Amino acid sequence: MSVDSLPSTQPLVAACISLASAALFTGVDTALTSLSAARLAALAQRCPQRYRKVVSATMERRGHVQARFLSWRVMSVASAAAWYGYWLSTLKPDVLWVAAIGGMLILTLALHLASSIGQGRADSIVPMALLVLKPFEWLVAPLAWLLHGLATMVYPSRHHKSNPRVTETEMEMMVAQGQRSGVFEHEPATMMRNLLDFSELSARDAMIPRTQMVAIRLDTALEKVLETIIESGHSRYPVYREDVDDLCGLLYAKDLFQLIVAGGTSNREGDSAPPSVRATALADIVRPNVRLVPES
Repeated sequence: MSVDSLPSTQPLVAACISLASAALFTGVDTALTSLSAARLAALAQRCPQRYRKVVSATMERRGHVQARFLSWRVMSVASAAAWYGYWLSTLKPDVLWVAAIGGMLILTLALHLASSIGQGRADSIVPMALLVLKPFEWLVAPLAWLLHGLATMVYPSRHHKSNPRVTETEMEMMVAQGQRSGVFEHEPATMMRNLLDFSELSARDAMIPRTQMVAIRLDTALEKVLETIIESGHSRYPVYREDVDDLCGLLYAKDLFQLIVAGGTSNREGDSAPPSVRATALADIVRPNVRLVPES
């Protein structure tokens, strides 16, 4: 085979450059899209000083910036496909299909990898990309302006309000990133994750089984109630009339302790209960407002 019969590598090099550009803008576009308004605002406050101005400006014209990145993304993919298609036309038929399938797989994997990296490292990618890629934004500004205008006509912005709240997934990502960077120690990070998981629990998960519940009958003497509190060690006790299904209030152990402190110590030998306890009924310190919560 002569050198003249070999396919030219120039189209293939151009296709590779276009593919790299497509992967770059895919990652940046995905990173910016994955940031909510609240998360982008927080990023503008905590990012390095040299990035804060461009990030803050992006908050005001986010739709236009995303349209520009999307324009570069589409043009780069189209350019990569065109150059690779031109290179395929120079190949022999016996290797054409293999090269075509291989090119499609490489394109798909490259864009998927770039998208995954952009979504996973959005906080670190977006500030740098907004500053470095600023000249590229202005190169496609007319096209991006047209695309943004068409998108606004089809889907007016008044029907698309960004959610200012930080989602649970974003909170988990920020906690993980803070732990990796050393902002959060292991214990505070674990506490915040537990708070996020707490929202998924039902009342059943926090309930004590009926057989293990420590309840107090309303006509029980406070001396006996004090003994029960000391033995069980709980801070709150349901109070019932005839049976535990007939709840009439809730006893806070601190209310009984305050009564003991206010009444002083007992003057009778062998009696641990002060006079204020013996002279007070349980009904006098029970909190009557009990809110019953179903298991679900």
